[in-house]
Amino acid sequence: MRTIALFNQAGGQAKTTLTLNLGYHLAEKGHRVLLIDLDGQASLTKQSGVHPRELKTTIYHTLMDSKPMPILKDIHGMDWVPANGDLYGLDLKLAGKHKPGLKLRTALQNASQEYDFVLIDCPPNLGMASANALIAASHVLIPIETAEKGLEGIEELLATINYAVKMGNRSIRSAGIIPTKYDVRESICKEYYKKIETYFGKAMKIHPIIPSRTDFKHAWAARVPLVKCNPSSDVIPLFKEVVESLETL
Repeated sequence: MRTIALFNQAGGQAKTTLTLNLGYHLAEKGHRVLLIDLDGQASLTKQSGVHPRELKTTIYHTLMDSKPMPILKDIHGMDWVPANGDLYGLDLKLAGKHKPGLKLRTALQNASQEYDFVLIDCPPNLGMASANALIAASHVLIPIETAEKGLEGIEELLATINYAVKMGNRSIRSAGIIPTKYDVRESICKEYYKKIETYFGKAMKIHPIIPSRTDFKHAWAARVPLVKCNPSSDVIPLFKEVVESLETL
């Protein structure tokens, strides 16, 4: 089982969009896929068609009370572990727990024979939910917007990954960088892509650039992966190329 944390402490990097679409294309190829929402905004959960506030049990209860993961079965060919706003209080409430950073890792050990891929949609912060994801993950995949915001806090991002290593996940590996929200008409996007190449190119794999497309908004509103909204989108082959790389991890 490959457990991939999609992580960037900045918001708006397309973590949720990538989690949904990469997961879908992995499942399309016959892999057993589990998606985990670790963000209190519950954006990934909403994409499953479930209203977060209607849920009695979420990933929060797994992290807080060591309950089994509440799995929503076979939505778009994948299983999902949902979240809701309860996660916003997680840091304070986990502070007194024994080994608070290991809760998700322990829960996933029981699912290791059931799934080929677990994709974790991390929150846009460096709190305990992100720490749990990185300590549980076999790999970290970093989406970076091709804009100034995307490169802010990179040192803190890498420091958090190093924290996960120190906390006991010495086997975590990079699954690469995915440049996102690229607009070929904007020269500034080209400049920031070059900065991404300069910063990461020698140390991590840089996946195909994911461009900005209005189709993403339509798919988001319809609560479906992009391919179900527009099968001819030029982004679909890019997703499939990333998936092929993930299969080699």
